[in-house]
Amino acid sequence: MDTVSQVAADHAELANDLRRRGVKYAMGGWIDVLGRSKSKIVPIDHLPQLLAGSERYTPRGMGGIGVMTPHEDECVALPDVSTLQVFPWDGRFAWMAADLSYGGREPFALCPRSALKRQLTRAADAGYTVNLGIETEFYAFTADSVDAPPQEVFAQVNDFHKWDDWSPWAKLDPDATVAFEGPRAGQGAMFKWAGNDKIGQGTMTLVASKPGYCIDSGKIEYGTRRPR
Repeated sequence: MDTVSQVAADHAELANDLRRRGVKYAMGGWIDVLGRSKSKIVPIDHLPQLLAGSERYTPRGMGGIGVMTPHEDECVALPDVSTLQVFPWDGRFAWMAADLSYGGREPFALCPRSALKRQLTRAADAGYTVNLGIETEFYAFTADSVDAPPQEVFAQVNDFHKWDDWSPWAKLDPDATVAFEGPRAGQGAMFKWAGNDKIGQGTMTLVASKPGYCIDSGKIEYGTRRPR
């Protein structure tokens, strides 16, 4: 398989070490303009080739980075091995952040991660240090704080079709257009909405659903209009 650079022997050793730890797949994710990581998933044995630049993409065709022309070359994802993380929730997968290289010859000018790195360098040259963090948010309820059995509460949250009965967002725009895709309830269920400026437009997906334990609706993608 063609790669941008020569396959490194130490990357083969890294693949062997990850395999012994139970990792089966690897990803080198490049970031689109909406902050979403996109990557092909390769077997862990293919990790050395992945790090050498074996995976090609058309980011302007699938990442919201402008319109792609017929003669435009592909981009190569070059993973940064220093960012390698094994998913704590699924140890079969290892992920790395990747930069896009245009045709494997030069940095892709519209690669969001590369643009951020350039700005960080400019900030450092001016004497600034940039810190980045995330805001973790969750809700915890005691059994006596909700006037309903846990199984009834779970059923209400686990099915997007029932959200209209209790969601405060539904009251902000009763005339909003909604649509459902995937299974009726549980993991993979998808809810799409489009409404006024208070609720905007977007898609929400249930990424995990474990009866009696948790529901994760953490995948939310906003369209061209975000809520104000």
